Amino acid sequence: MNNPFELTFGLKPSNYISRLKQTEEIELNFKSATGNRLLLITGVRGTGKTVMLSHISKQFENEKNWIVIELIPSYDMLEQFASALYDSSIMNKIFNNKTFDFSFSGISFSISGEKPITNVISLIEILLDRIKKSKKNVLIAVDEVSNNDYVKTFTQAFQLLIRKEYPIHLLMTGLYQNIYELQNDKDLTFLYRAPKISLEPLNLAAITNSYQELLNITKEDALTLAKETKGYAYAYQVLGYLVFERHNPKLDDNLYAKYDQYLEEYVYEKMYSELSSNDKLILKAFTSDDINSVEDLLLRSKMKKNIFSVYRDRLIKRGIIESPEYGKLSLKLPRFYEFLERQI
Repeated sequence: MNNPFELTFGLKPSNYISRLKQTEEIELNFKSATGNRLLLITGVRGTGKTVMLSHISKQFENEKNWIVIELIPSYDMLEQFASALYDSSIMNKIFNNKTFDFSFSGISFSISGEKPITNVISLIEILLDRIKKSKKNVLIAVDEVSNNDYVKTFTQAFQLLIRKEYPIHLLMTGLYQNIYELQNDKDLTFLYRAPKISLEPLNLAAITNSYQELLNITKEDALTLAKETKGYAYAYQVLGYLVFERHNPKLDDNLYAKYDQYLEEYVYEKMYSELSSNDKLILKAFTSDDINSVEDLLLRSKMKKNIFSVYRDRLIKRGIIESPEYGKLSLKLPRFYEFLERQI
């Protein structure tokens, strides 16, 4: 039997565990006449942002009145959008099989009888007008956005198009720091008001059931493994993969060593390199993987309280630490304390 666990980022595994509540909230929001037209999904690397985006996109693709378009944020998104809208598989029935021969920035278009098309926005408006008359909706999915010119230009155009009441909706994913920079751009006040959805940890009961079934182990062993993941999506895949390969669910030094290596090389090294020196000071002040008091962390980090508060909040929003109760902090990611020990 092939290993059912997937270590490649972005691929939807066969054993995908859905975040039912958050997925349903997003789907209901876009289907509601009064819902938000733009939603942002954020979380640290490995939380499953891309997989969730793909899952939701597939759900809408199965709806007869929805058109799903995926855009790449590192290329001209307006031209991608125009080209995708114009694709014959989407527009053929709407335009009654007409022949087109217009050219704009390398994309060929022609719409007989329409007003002259002088720019890509004009073309998009004509296409969306036909889609609106056909009583269809468009979901635009963009993965891993950053604060670049393509994203900013497209977001500004999107705001213009929804003001004109075109049936379009936008779902974007990104790391917290990239979303933060984008939302705080002085030219994108519209984006600042967009709701952010931070991905919650996977349900431990669902992970336990999955491990028990796929690894053919006892519920007790499955629960022990599930707790070692802390609900972190990539950790769930890695630990399941390793246990499946060795045919033994018992946690020992050899298993921990391989588990740590995957987490460190594929996620934690990159994540840690993107942190500021003050972020790292707080993290290095933790003395265990368990709950630490803010008072002790302040003392060990030797930071002023007002500065500590700023960077503590940043780490919480990034999904690296959490506050289980007032005055207490803990590391949110599995085996992250052991990783920090190696950095020290």
